[in-house]
Amino acid sequence: MSTTPTSEMGFPDECMEEIRNLFVSSIHDTAEEDLPEGTRQILLVAGHSMITSNFLLNTSSGKTDSQAVILLWGNPSPSSDPNLKRIYITFIEDNAKVRRPDFNKAGGTIRLWMHCKNMPMVLAQLHEPNVYGWIGHFGQGQIYADIHTSH
Repeated sequence: MSTTPTSEMGFPDECMEEIRNLFVSSIHDTAEEDLPEGTRQILLVAGHSMITSNFLLNTSSGKTDSQAVILLWGNPSPSSDPNLKRIYITFIEDNAKVRRPDFNKAGGTIRLWMHCKNMPMVLAQLHEPNVYGWIGHFGQGQIYADIHTSH
C-alpha cells in the first residue's frame, strides 16, 4: 500500500479540500438515496494518511479540541459507486458514544468513528498487503462498516 506524499502537506491533492473541511463541516447522515437498503460500497485501499489536529471549535465558545483521523484512499470495487474514493476513520475517546457509519455518495466518502482502543489494530492493518473498507445497509435499518485485510 502506497504512502507516498503527493502534495506539500503529504496528502493526495484531491483530498486536501476535504481534509480542511472535515473538522468544520456538519456531519452528513447517510441518506436512503446514498445507500439504499440491500447495497454495499467497497473501497480497495491504495494508500493512507494520518491526520492529527488541534483546533478552536468557534470563537464564541472558546472550546478547543483535538482529533486523530486516518484517511484511506483508493478505488471502488466494480460493484460500487464509481465516485467512492476515500474513507475517514475518526478516533474518539473510549467512553464516548460511537456514531453510526456514514456514506456520502456526492463526496465519494465513507466515514467511520472508532474508539481510541481500536487504533493499534487499524494501524497494524495498514501494513497488510490488501486492505479493504466497506459499508452496507441491511434489513431493519442496520448499517455496518469495517476495515479488513486479506493475504
